[in-house]
Amino acid sequence: MDRGHRSPRVLTAVAVLAAFLLVAAAPPNDPLVSQQAHLTIVGAFDAWDTRRGEGAVVAVLDTGVDLDHPDLAGRLVEGIDLVEPDTPPDDPQGHGTIVAGVIAAVADNGRGVSGVAPQAMVMPIRVLDAGGRGTSDIVADGIRHAIEQQVQVINLSLAEVQSEDDDEDEGTTGPPLLPGVSLVQDREVIRAIEEADEAGILVVAAAGNDGRASTPYDADVPVLVVGATDSDDVRWEESNHDDRTLFAPGVAILSTWSEGRYARSDGTSFATPIVAAGAAMLMGAGVSAEDTVTRLVDTAVRLEDDQEAEVGLGRVDLAAAVQGVDPAPPTTPPAVTTPTPAPATTAPAASTPAPTDGVEVVEPVQEVTEPPPAPAQVTEPPPDITQAAPVATTPPPTAVALEPVEVVTVPTTMPTTPSATPATSAEDTAPGLAVDEQDRGPLITVATMLLGVDVLLAGWVLAGRRT
Repeated sequence: MDRGHRSPRVLTAVAVLAAFLLVAAAPPNDPLVSQQAHLTIVGAFDAWDTRRGEGAVVAVLDTGVDLDHPDLAGRLVEGIDLVEPDTPPDDPQGHGTIVAGVIAAVADNGRGVSGVAPQAMVMPIRVLDAGGRGTSDIVADGIRHAIEQQVQVINLSLAEVQSEDDDEDEGTTGPPLLPGVSLVQDREVIRAIEEADEAGILVVAAAGNDGRASTPYDADVPVLVVGATDSDDVRWEESNHDDRTLFAPGVAILSTWSEGRYARSDGTSFATPIVAAGAAMLMGAGVSAEDTVTRLVDTAVRLEDDQEAEVGLGRVDLAAAVQGVDPAPPTTPPAVTTPTPAPATTAPAASTPAPTDGVEVVEPVQEVTEPPPAPAQVTEPPPDITQAAPVATTPPPTAVALEPVEVVTVPTTMPTTPSATPATSAEDTAPGLAVDEQDRGPLITVATMLLGVDVLLAGWVLAGRRT
C-alpha cells in the first residue's frame, strides 16, 4: 500500500467520526435554549461532552418545586415538606421551581428549557412558606434531612433566616427569606452546614442582593458562596461579594416556573444553582466536595472588573472544570441513591401564584374563546430583593392565534393598583422564537442530520480521489 495515501475505509471512518462529533456538539432541541445565554457563558454545552450530572442529587431547600412541571419530569426524587408536614413539597410560590429548573430541567425533550446539569436529580425540601418565610430551625432540619438522604450537593437560595427565639409569632412573621440568600449566623443553621461538610456534602449558598462588599457567611463557615454576573460578564451591581465569592450568571436567567410555565429572573438566587449544577457534574463522577471546590475555583474566569474586591474568585467555567474527569457512558442512566421519585399526580395549587419581583413570565400562548377567571391576588415577596415588597398578580394570557409566546414583565415596585404589563409582541421580548415550540426540535435534528450527511459525502469523495 502507498503510505502517502489513506485507504477509503480510513477516510470513511474519519468522516463518520467528524459527523458524530458535529452531532454531539449540537445544542439541545429545547425551543427556549437559545435564550439561555448562561449555558453558553459557563461552557455547559462543552461540559456535557464529559458530564451532565449523572449520579448526583442536589437538595434544593426553598419554597418547594412544581412536582408536575413537564420540563422536570423524571428529574425529581422524593423530597419533604417541612412547612406543611405530611404533604408533598409542591411549590405555592414559584421560587424553588426556578432554582430546580436551572439545575436539572430536561434537555433534548423538544420542550421549554434545559438545565445546566440535565441528568442530575433534584430533591425538593420545602423550608419556606408561600410568603417566602421560614425559621432557622426549619432550615437546619432541611439540611439534616438532606444529609440523611446522602445527597451530593445542597443549594441554599435563601435570605436571612430568622431564629424562632426572635419572633413572638413562632418565628414566621419577620422579613421574607426569598431575597436571594443569605443565612444570618444562626448557630443551629451553621451547625447543620458543618455537619453536611463533615458528611462530604457541598453546601452552595447565594451571596445576597444588597450590592455590599461582604456576604452573610464568616470565613470559617464551610459553604461555597455565589455571586451574580450580568449580561456583560461582570459583577452584577446588586450582587453582594467578597474575596471568597465565586460568580455565575444571575441576570435574565430563563428557567421553569409555576404551573408548567417559564420565567426569566435576576438575582444571586439563580446564579447559585448554576454553581450547584456544576458541582453535581463533578461529584456525580466521584470527585470529593473539597476537590470539587478546588476545580471550580482554579478554572474560574477572572472577571473584567477594575477593583480586586469585586472580582472575588472569578466566574465559573464548567467546561474547564470537568476536564480530566472520567466521562459518563452515554447510555448509562443516572445512578440515584435516594428515595423514589415524587408522584406526578400531585395537583397544582388552586390559584395561580403571582410572579415575584424582577421575574418575567414566559408562557405558551393558547387560543381561548373566553378569558379564564383572574387569579386571586397574592402578596408574595420578591425572590431577589432584600426588603419585602408586594408584587403584582399575573393576568390571564391574551387570546392570540399565531404568536409563539407571551412575555409578562412584573414591575419591581408595587403600583397603587396591582397590574402586570404584557409585552407588545413576542418578537420584541422573545427574539429567536419564530418557530413553534414543538416544531423547533425536528428542524434542528434534520439540520444536524444533513450536516452529518455532507461530511460523509465529503469523505467518500476524498476516498475516491485517492484510490
